[in-house]
Amino acid sequence: MIETIRTAMLLRHLCSNARRHRAGLEAEQDRLLRQTVEHAWRHVPFYRRYWSDVGFDPRDFGGLADLERIPIVSRSTVDSAARTGELLAAGVDREQCSWLDTTGTGGTPLRVYKHRREECVRRAGGLRIWLEHGFSWRDATVDFQRDAGPPHLLQRFGIAPKEFILCDVPAEQRLSRFLAMKPAVIVGTATALRRIARDVQRAGATLQQPKVVFCAGEYADTFTRRLVKSVLGAEPVGVYGQSEVGYIAWQCEMRSGFHVNADTHLVEVRRNGRAAHPGELGRLIVTDLYARTMPFIRYDAGDLAIAGGETCSCGRTLPVVQSMEGRASGVLVAADGRPVTVCAVVEALCERIPVEDARVMQQATGKIELLVAETAVTQDNIAAAVAVLEELLGRLVVVSVKPRWASPRNWKTSCVVSHFSSGRAAVSP
Repeated sequence: MIETIRTAMLLRHLCSNARRHRAGLEAEQDRLLRQTVEHAWRHVPFYRRYWSDVGFDPRDFGGLADLERIPIVSRSTVDSAARTGELLAAGVDREQCSWLDTTGTGGTPLRVYKHRREECVRRAGGLRIWLEHGFSWRDATVDFQRDAGPPHLLQRFGIAPKEFILCDVPAEQRLSRFLAMKPAVIVGTATALRRIARDVQRAGATLQQPKVVFCAGEYADTFTRRLVKSVLGAEPVGVYGQSEVGYIAWQCEMRSGFHVNADTHLVEVRRNGRAAHPGELGRLIVTDLYARTMPFIRYDAGDLAIAGGETCSCGRTLPVVQSMEGRASGVLVAADGRPVTVCAVVEALCERIPVEDARVMQQATGKIELLVAETAVTQDNIAAAVAVLEELLGRLVVVSVKPRWASPRNWKTSCVVSHFSSGRAAVSP
């Protein structure tokens, strides 16, 4: 109950921040950043050792104005520190913490520990996104996930009922549970949303129109957006987060960019040692301003984004990132040397070939290979896909049609694979 009250108080504060004057937000960020850095220096062995090694002394740290003095840490560095226990704050009893494992899409899964107060921040950050899209505590939610989350105390009293439907549930059972719930809120990856939309289409089912559909954990391409809006009745709202640090950014009703939760996270888009200009591709660097059990400070998880402008026409003052562009490890290199992101490739393919039934691969030779499941599409579809890929990447495309190849039916779709090391280094922080 104490955590519920604490979450409610923080949620009220975060909701007021959505339209707060930018100077006030920056002052709050500065205060939280100073506290985070001081805590990490005093209590987290990894940061004390790592910062000393690179010559950063937090004792003369000047807050936001000194942000670039703090060294950026990579996922591999953080992973090593977590496995040795150095990333865990001194004196923390793991038995008193909650934990979750990352999905492993950026490498091997990482176990992240959180104190109850940190979980309140994560929960409040997510609830603000929902409330900004009209969520009511009476609304039922269906969440398509790889694992079921724990029930909340309020749900035992019929408040904000939620049902998790796991990715491995058979289609018939998935559809019946979904329809029975009559959700006002639907949450899932793009893969899960396409799947349930097709289930509804095939069954000719009548669906109560939801208030909002959230697409989290995966890029929602144009085809997916159109399918979901047509069948489920609402265009997906993009939500971006990382398992390590929680909810980072989200789309408003304008769908013109991602608002950053600047009062819980400090987000930078950087390219080659400097801040990326608006409209420029860069690495996404995140600082969790509330993490104390396992702090993540100037953390490069390996994701790419396009830097946004200062404001959004919706009236919210939270800063904006123009778009999230997928993992740096999936970047392809075009014939002219340009980096081409996962999301750009998915967007090019989605109208021609179902992304679940295709793979675009780049080997060290620099050639692009398009793998297509034999029964997925016609030769005309393949020809159209090759044409658009060649327009995007240059004349590098080799087609392989695999008669026995079938896409894995998971909760996410990995249709772009790069084995070309130059692609991974094409955008550095």
